[in-house]
Formats: sequence, structure tokens, C-alpha cells
Amino acid sequence: ILERVDECSLILYHVYKMPFPMKNRYITMMIAWKHLDDGQIVVNSKSLKHKDTPVVEKLIEMEMHVDAFLLKPQDGKVHAQYAGHYDPCGSVPEFVKEMIGSEQYGRLALTADGYNKIVKKGITI
Repeated sequence: ILERVDECSLILYHVYKMPFPMKNRYITMMIAWKHLDDGQIVVNSKSLKHKDTPVVEKLIEMEMHVDAFLLKPQDGKVHAQYAGHYDPCGSVPEFVKEMIGSEQYGRLALTADGYNKIVKKGITI
């Protein structure tokens, strides 16, 4: 976490380890969330420039145009919808595209599972 903007938004720095032959990537992003009156949570992220982003020459900065989740608790479970658009800022081999696509489904499942645990414990994000 580079900065806590307010109670519902953060600026994060994250490094992505990429498979060979790609170079590792990093992203600085703002993530914000909002609790809706009907119990749903909207989570949005977008890349940005930040004065405290570490400079590491061997990493490539990637861009996140949009990253959004809609988490809806229903019948003791969480239904999740996701939309994302990233630019890796360089070429990506086909096998990596397929691998990343399947990891997004796993990420969505982890997000919903994590939210289920939060709901059961009565913790708020």
C-alpha cells in the first residue's frame, strides 16, 4: 500500500511475476469500493502514476484501463461479476494469454470465496 486515500480507497503497487520469456511487470493502481444499499459491493481499480512508486529498471510498467467487480451476497453465497482490461505494454506469447485468462477465473473465485468468509465473520471492507 502506497497510500490510503480515504476509508474506501487505496493506492497500491503490485509486481506480477511473468513466465519465461517475459519480463516481470508492475502496476500502480487506485482501488476503491462502495457498499450499496442492497448489500452489494462494487470494487473498481485503475492504474495511475504516483510519486512513491518504486523505480525498478528491470520491470515493465503495465496499464490497467479498468478492473471492476460486483459482489452480490445471495443465499449464503456471493455471486461475482468481473470486467477487466489491461495492457501488458509489450508482446505476450499465446500460451501466456491462455494461462492468464484461466487465472482470472481463479481470481474471481478467490474474491467470491474471500468475500463469503468476510460475510460469515461480520467483517466489513
